[in-house]
Amino acid sequence: MMKYLLLTIALLIVAPAYAEVLVGNTVPAVVGNDAGGHTIHLSDYRGHVIVLEWTSPACPYSQYRYEAGAIQALQRQVVGKRGIWLTIDSDGRNGAGYMTKLQALKFIKKHHSAATALIRDTDSHIAALFGVKTTPYIAIIDRRGRLAYAGAFDSNSGAQAADGIVRDYAHDALEDLWTGRPVRTAVTRTFGCMIKYAH
Repeated sequence: MMKYLLLTIALLIVAPAYAEVLVGNTVPAVVGNDAGGHTIHLSDYRGHVIVLEWTSPACPYSQYRYEAGAIQALQRQVVGKRGIWLTIDSDGRNGAGYMTKLQALKFIKKHHSAATALIRDTDSHIAALFGVKTTPYIAIIDRRGRLAYAGAFDSNSGAQAADGIVRDYAHDALEDLWTGRPVRTAVTRTFGCMIKYAH
């Protein structure tokens, strides 16, 4: 148990959210393969609100939010409003969060994911494009193809339920977009487990 806690603490990092694609800028062409081996072109979803969610099956910060059902609830809300939700695993083969195609399909089934697709970013190029270093991480793209939000899923910096008020950053950013308002909090501090980039 102590070993697990020490590992969890070692994985935790807190840093300013920084995207290679800056908030407010148009997102360039992104191509990836989903868990079923199909090619996903982000440009095919132009005109829709798109959520990119970085996760890792080895990260307790990501898994807590799945076990609590928070991520799936927001996935269903986004898809129900004709938005697109793309879950992304960017760990390289040497990373603890790397998933094979079969493992990715099992991940989707186990967590009852409502995501449009799960992208296996095995060469970490999508994570590098957005400057993503940790999981969980959320990037939201507006209907015009611009990055509207980058940062944490919520303000709870722990891997379990938090005491006090938790701000639902991703949910709030989406509400702003759906009501036609500018996103009021467009960049937030991220925390969680380091993504092991492919070499």
